[in-house]
Amino acid sequence: MEKATRAARAAIARDQVRRERYYNKRVRQATTFKVRDLVWVLRPPRGQGVTKLAHRWVGPAKIVQSAGFDNWEVVREDNGERMVVPCSFLVSSRCSSNSLGVVADRILAELAAKEDETEERDGGTTMQQEPLAVAAATGREDGGGERRDGEQRPGG
Repeated sequence: MEKATRAARAAIARDQVRRERYYNKRVRQATTFKVRDLVWVLRPPRGQGVTKLAHRWVGPAKIVQSAGFDNWEVVREDNGERMVVPCSFLVSSRCSSNSLGVVADRILAELAAKEDETEERDGGTTMQQEPLAVAAATGREDGGGERRDGEQRPGG
């Protein structure tokens, strides 16, 4: 009985940690930025030939105004480019440059987890389901080149 109680308590503790993590992912971050603050902006590298060593952060940029719903309009100080950026992609310019990599990795991991959740919810791709359809129609996973009565299939 004592062993079952310990196992139940451990399961409850694991479930509580899982629920806390799920809740914290969906809670909007408290915006601590103000107009005229200097910030670094996360711009994940995209495109062909991009390496993991490419610069992820641009700036400093100055916050011009709130764009609503935790988004901010910023202007880069080096080239004057104007962008609307979610607050989760902003870090105060007072943040040390060593911690920028850690913050970027955390944000990109959250985005990847969100994409994985979307794929799981949508049931994956249709490419994974095609072999099952072939197996159901032919009785064989590889599709088979011959019919059961020994005749050749067209194209097989």
